[in-house]
Amino acid sequence: MTRYGNEKEKMRSLLDPGPVPEIVEMRLREAYAALPERRPARPARPRLRVLRTALAAAALCVALPVTVLAATGELLPMIEGAIAFFRTDAATTLDSIQNTFEAYNAAVALEKTDAGVTFTVDNISVDDNFINLFGRMQATGLRGKLQEANTAGDGNALFDGQMPDRWAFAYNDMPRPVVRVGDAVYGLDNSLNDSLNFYFQDDDTVCYARRILVNDTLPDSFAMQILPSYATRPAADGAGAEKYQTLLGTEGDWTLECGVDITSTRGAVKNAEPQVLTLGESKLDLKKFSVSPLGAVAVVDEHFTGGIGEGDVVQKDGYTSLEQYAVRDSAGNWMYWMRPSGWTVGEESLYEFVKPADGVDSLTFVPVLYSGTAQAQEALAPLEQGAKLEVTNLSGYTVESFVLDGRRLELTLAPYGPQAYGMVGLEIEPCGADGSPAYDEEQARTCIVDSYTDHATGNVVYTMDFYHDEPLLSSAVQLRYTKLADIALDEANAVTVPLA
Repeated sequence: MTRYGNEKEKMRSLLDPGPVPEIVEMRLREAYAALPERRPARPARPRLRVLRTALAAAALCVALPVTVLAATGELLPMIEGAIAFFRTDAATTLDSIQNTFEAYNAAVALEKTDAGVTFTVDNISVDDNFINLFGRMQATGLRGKLQEANTAGDGNALFDGQMPDRWAFAYNDMPRPVVRVGDAVYGLDNSLNDSLNFYFQDDDTVCYARRILVNDTLPDSFAMQILPSYATRPAADGAGAEKYQTLLGTEGDWTLECGVDITSTRGAVKNAEPQVLTLGESKLDLKKFSVSPLGAVAVVDEHFTGGIGEGDVVQKDGYTSLEQYAVRDSAGNWMYWMRPSGWTVGEESLYEFVKPADGVDSLTFVPVLYSGTAQAQEALAPLEQGAKLEVTNLSGYTVESFVLDGRRLELTLAPYGPQAYGMVGLEIEPCGADGSPAYDEEQARTCIVDSYTDHATGNVVYTMDFYHDEPLLSSAVQLRYTKLADIALDEANAVTVPLA
């Protein structure tokens, strides 16, 4: 159900500031003529090291004025085309589904400069479930300014300058755009981890990607506003609140606009009917479960009462959250929601799932029963390929591969069994043969831990990087992790929902 009316004439008027200048058309033709042939998507890998300047992207991420393709007033369809963001050696968490984006995207080349900062959106990839943005932020001396602004004053000094570029941003300095469609704003409460999805093009330019989940249904075509940030504060007159934008700590206006047509994605979308599922003594208010070309999304109304400053926050009338269920597709495979995910808009919780295989036509929701109080305990597993981290008696992770050197541990973990609550909060510690940590307290202060879920496979990539003068981790032969209480699957109360 959409909340948008028929405003095509208003939309076309809004999007039609005039003809595209010939110089812009010429620069667009030159930029896309220089694109290399499409290559297969490479496996996503964490980028916890100082990145090389992305020379290939530098040639493609050309600076274009705001009056470009979208300025003609046309509705841009999602079609096949290269995305400059991926034409680099820098790794991001989205690399494994690069081909998916490039099968459904539009080159918009939107740009606006204010307060000495330029905000650009080069490509968008949109369907019923996701709004993906690929672009750049530019300012003179950007790299140096960010590193200086985020240098700690507590003696760590960003680990004496050894930290990789990504962490010099401290997250808050990156554009985290939101999108306005009609009265709806998407991306406000999105806690998905975009921290790996940017890289320096040069000292003045950073390229970013933003993946936003859509919690309702978009129309076939619509006008879209893109804001690099979105914040509110009390209005100057004391009446209500006012909205404002900031980039690099400076206020300005970088609002961009374009028209979008997602009709080409509709034929590949499968949806579950919104419904309240009764699973034994519990209820699950499923507002949306949709599989689209760009991925799979679930939306659940948690039916919370109370809120911040309003006493206890509880769920009412027997409603539960999606974490209390395992989801199995019609091919018999368990489905896994991404980590981190599970962000909320009001009472709704949104989850991105690893996209199921083609041909899946139903989903089964199976209640997960926990024994006792479900208290966690520590467990050890050998640091070797094929080792199992048994998070529960029925599910966990298999070590598919690992890399261990003096200052870095990288684990690729393949999930197995039903996804249980707590699996996405995995914490791992490398240990010696006696079970003690393979590093001391001082060295631990220089450690960065990160993890993400591969969008194509569901594998979790877990990394620990130590920025310390002395090599360490040489004694690591085991992994300590958290094991949850035993679980059981309540198949008798499982409910199967068709996808159509």
